Amino acid sequence: MAAAAVLTLAAGIAGSVQVALMSRLGERIGVLEALAFSVALTGVLGFAVLLAARRSLAGYGRAFHQPWWM
Repeated sequence: MAAAAVLTLAAGIAGSVQVALMSRLGERIGVLEALAFSVALTGVLGFAVLLAARRSLAGYGRAFHQPWWM
């Protein structure tokens, strides 16, 4: 129960920090550019985490063979 409360608090703080950082980045380089950077960075980090956890790219290959709406 305590771990859930700590994770909830950390997620709330992280969300506030993300909004502040993205706002500043958007002011400096533009909102669409900041959004594109955020999406690209999230994709690369997610890819790296999944590759490290699964040690395989097989799931990505199967994902491309699913219906477009999934």
